[in-house]
Amino acid sequence: MDKSCFRVNLPYPEVCIDRKNKCYAALLLDNYASCVSEYTAIAQYIYAHLVTCNECIQDVFLGIAQVEMCHLALLGDVIVDLGVKPKFISGCGETWCSSFVPYGCSTEERLKLAINSEYQAILQYEKHIVKIKNCSIQNLLERIILDEKLHVKIFKELLCEYQH
Repeated sequence: MDKSCFRVNLPYPEVCIDRKNKCYAALLLDNYASCVSEYTAIAQYIYAHLVTCNECIQDVFLGIAQVEMCHLALLGDVIVDLGVKPKFISGCGETWCSSFVPYGCSTEERLKLAINSEYQAILQYEKHIVKIKNCSIQNLLERIILDEKLHVKIFKELLCEYQH
């Protein structure tokens, strides 16, 4: 599947880390594997892909999950560069758990949950941009937000089509 239609057509900026920073890594671990995270989004969208009957919607969930996997890898690289191992834990050390995943009981509910998850991710990234004083990390997070906003748009369009 071509995931290019599920990501903005701009490169992800390179991140330059001049010194280790466990505080920044902790913030990024929240984006990496907390309740609101790329890892949770991947699990949510793979599940939705598997249980949704509509083939078009299945493909969208899978394509967006693949973009979220790219985000996970990018964040993991930065976390390593900041001096921390990117384990599947939040910034405060909470282990990732499958109960974080908003599964949904119907296709419509799964689309609504996906929209909500994307909005939560955007808000969390925006908060972290303010706290992180490294321009290259900020640029990466801003670029990831562009993809998340595209995902909101795609999921909203699907929900509108699905409801009619």
